[in-house]
Amino acid sequence: MPLKSLPKEPDLFYRSLIEDYPELICRWLPDTTIIFVNEAYSRFIGMPRTELLGKRFLDLLDAANRATLATVIECHFQTLQRTSPTNVFEYQQQFGENSQHWVEWFTKALFDDDNHIVEFQSIGRDITQRKAAEEALNRSEANYRILLDNIPRSIFLKNQDSVFVACNRRFAQILGSSPEEVAGKTDFDYLPQQEADRIREDDLRIMANGVSEEFIEQVSAHGRKLSVHTCKSPVRDERGSICGVLGMFLDVTSEMEAEQRQREEHEKLKAYARQQVMRLEDERLHIARDIHDELGQNLTVISFELSHLKKKIAPDDADAQQRLTALEQLARDSIKAVNSICTRLRPSLLDEVGLSAAIDWSAKEFTGRTGISCNAEVDPAVCIFADHATTIFRICQEALTNIARHSRATEASIAFYKKRNSCILEITDNGKGITQKQAEGGNSYGIMGIRERAKLMNATVAIKGHRTKGTTIKLTIPCGENP
Repeated sequence: MPLKSLPKEPDLFYRSLIEDYPELICRWLPDTTIIFVNEAYSRFIGMPRTELLGKRFLDLLDAANRATLATVIECHFQTLQRTSPTNVFEYQQQFGENSQHWVEWFTKALFDDDNHIVEFQSIGRDITQRKAAEEALNRSEANYRILLDNIPRSIFLKNQDSVFVACNRRFAQILGSSPEEVAGKTDFDYLPQQEADRIREDDLRIMANGVSEEFIEQVSAHGRKLSVHTCKSPVRDERGSICGVLGMFLDVTSEMEAEQRQREEHEKLKAYARQQVMRLEDERLHIARDIHDELGQNLTVISFELSHLKKKIAPDDADAQQRLTALEQLARDSIKAVNSICTRLRPSLLDEVGLSAAIDWSAKEFTGRTGISCNAEVDPAVCIFADHATTIFRICQEALTNIARHSRATEASIAFYKKRNSCILEITDNGKGITQKQAEGGNSYGIMGIRERAKLMNATVAIKGHRTKGTTIKLTIPCGENP
């Protein structure tokens, strides 16, 4: 407005200002009778000012809101005094057929000389849109809270100082608190000093590196240690600067304890299996000795007696001589069979000169028994634990047996050597090649036996087959520097 058009009198100026003011302005008496409204108020109510003046604004409200607003006015304005004559409150109101609106009122009370309120002067602002936005935000936050509280993870958000900004209910329960109580606190408020220091170091490292990390850690809760699978990520602000840490973890205590029990049971089973294998080897040894000492000696005596008896028979008794010769050969073959059985049960070389010599003997015996050429390259310097030697030898025997039964090979080889801190046994053939399914050993007792024996030594078995090019079985035994 140009200066020359401004009202000359101050009263006219202020009246013009009030009339043109976009907020709702009114004056009213303690009984809510309206004595002044501006144009904005009139438009908001939807009635001419001439009709509004002299009316009680409570009468303008619908019946449902009238009693509520009367109570609100009484409660708020009982606190007004000459020394503190102002008040701010907001409420939802509906005038006639109009839609409901939220209005924020700033009201000042005017007092007479006896400190009685004689008039109220109010400025109102339509805050319906703001209230709608707040309600939408509250609904969004409620949905967000429902989502967070129903995720089967403990979730938290920290600022740069590792102060909790927010968390879900599951996380707060672990700390024995509520999300509202956790906000503003740190790990030092809930955890032992050493544990809180470690977590703070994790937070600082993640914020410094700007990279997410995932790990298993121990945390204290309700007087016990929990194993939790934790994932932490740096949080960035709108400028891309790291401003905190977002973390979530899953309580895996039960799973870890179950795994530990499973490992313990597995170790017990391994120990039992190892004991059974040792017992079996002892039985093999005793059986081999008994067969050698009893049956072998008896067959030797029989062979000697047959030879002696043959000399007693007349040379011209061809039939008797022929029968005795056949019996002598049968006795010698039986002695060889007994020796072979005893050797397979428990090679004396294994006890007398060690594993390397026993493997070399196995290759030669295999060639003689099957006709499949088998060459052994054994490093005599390889040292192995004594109780592993028998197991390795049995695996070698089983592998050679599989070659003889299934491979259709014409050549095989055995290599036994040391590589770094492992001892390697490789058995190769040039047969038809094992399939992947067969290598997994689901239906092969031979391969299953090899794998189970390997487990007793904490060894690994790799079985690879190439169609028409043969199969390789590689046994890797951890043996350290000085087994």
